[in-house]
Amino acid sequence: MDNNLSVGQLNDTETSPAFNPHDSLDSLWAGKAMLREKIKELFEKLSIEGAPIPAEQLQRMMADSGLEQNELSRGIIEAREE
Repeated sequence: MDNNLSVGQLNDTETSPAFNPHDSLDSLWAGKAMLREKIKELFEKLSIEGAPIPAEQLQRMMADSGLEQNELSRGIIEAREE
């Protein structure tokens, strides 16, 4: 049996009434209060405080503090290339 779908088959599946790309998100939002509490607990354990900031602002702050681009992830990149 061939498990590979053609583009046509994939499109048919996406337009079928049984296909809902948001099904996995529905289950996430159903327990939103519990999810919020768990995330709050995780943030407290990790000492994460305050509201998130845009990536561009973080990159500017890092550059202003003297960090080079990718400096914090350079070790990970080098290990991946080994």
